[in-house]
Amino acid sequence: MGRSRALAGLRSDEGAPGDRGATREASAQSGGGPLSVSTKEGDPNAWVEANRTAFLDGYVGRAGDAGWLPEGYELLLRTYELDKAVYEVMYEARFRPGWIRIPLGGVRRLLGS
Repeated sequence: MGRSRALAGLRSDEGAPGDRGATREASAQSGGGPLSVSTKEGDPNAWVEANRTAFLDGYVGRAGDAGWLPEGYELLLRTYELDKAVYEVMYEARFRPGWIRIPLGGVRRLLGS
């Protein structure tokens, strides 16, 4: 997965965990021990949020330690995520209109509606 999609936490197949009826597990090294995330069928938002949190915990920690994380980065991050989500909506509208509900759900989630 590319850095921009990983940071945004949005993908065209975001709804896939619940749609496939599968259990997804993601593991990452965070701090001193492994972080294991497991979501059950029908809860893709929990999977997205858990992986977004795990990614940002590591990324923000390193960037903060290096001293190049700008103050107020949260607003920049939210703006970037929304930009990526709108891009995904446009992509699906053009190439896979039947899937447009998935990135629209991401936009709704980002806007808190």
